[in-house]
Amino acid sequence: MVAPSANIIRIIPSNCSMGAPVGVLVTDLDDFKLVNDSLGHPVGDELLRSVGERIQSAIRTGDTVARLGGDEFAILVEDAPAIVEQIADRLVQAFEEPFTVDGRSVDVRLSIGLATAVGDAEVSAEELFKRADLAMYSAKRAHAGSRSFTPDMRQDAT
Repeated sequence: MVAPSANIIRIIPSNCSMGAPVGVLVTDLDDFKLVNDSLGHPVGDELLRSVGERIQSAIRTGDTVARLGGDEFAILVEDAPAIVEQIADRLVQAFEEPFTVDGRSVDVRLSIGLATAVGDAEVSAEELFKRADLAMYSAKRAHAGSRSFTPDMRQDAT
């Protein structure tokens, strides 16, 4: 897992300690390496910029998106869990349309992991990201689009 953005980390504990629900979505592009290998890194870089823009257009104004590194992005959603699954569904739907990069049509999909905390002081920001990351890898293995964290995912990862 790539380390989450320090700005996102700072927001999570303050929200949780105030009892505010918070959710994290961790995304990863499926088969992004194939884009870099077949079309080149400049096309991959342009695709990542377009991916960031598409993610931004699918989330709400108050949500925070950050590129974690490589082809991973994180989204912080306040007032989760009421809305976090809807946002994941919008993201999956937004990626059904191919991207046009360097005059080429490029079809990529997202795997998305979701984790939420509702005023749970025992869940650190790092733990919340770890849960979302486990859920993302579960979604990726199952070709499921998105998955919400469940405790049994810890056992599946080992």
